[in-house]
Amino acid sequence: SSLQRGVTVLEGYGFHTERPKGVLICVVKNVQLYAAKTAVMKADSAAFTMIADCTETYGEGFKELL
Repeated sequence: SSLQRGVTVLEGYGFHTERPKGVLICVVKNVQLYAAKTAVMKADSAAFTMIADCTETYGEGFKELL
């Protein structure tokens, strides 16, 4: 991806649709948010998307765990 961010894939299940669904989790920096939202809309304009603030993020590309 042009964002150079990893994505974690989880197996989910739609309660109302009663069908399996893939759940993608991707943490981006604030300056990457617009590009991430644009990429999601381009890939699937009907995607359910949740954007949440995260107080701290540790790992590659973010802070080191002290």
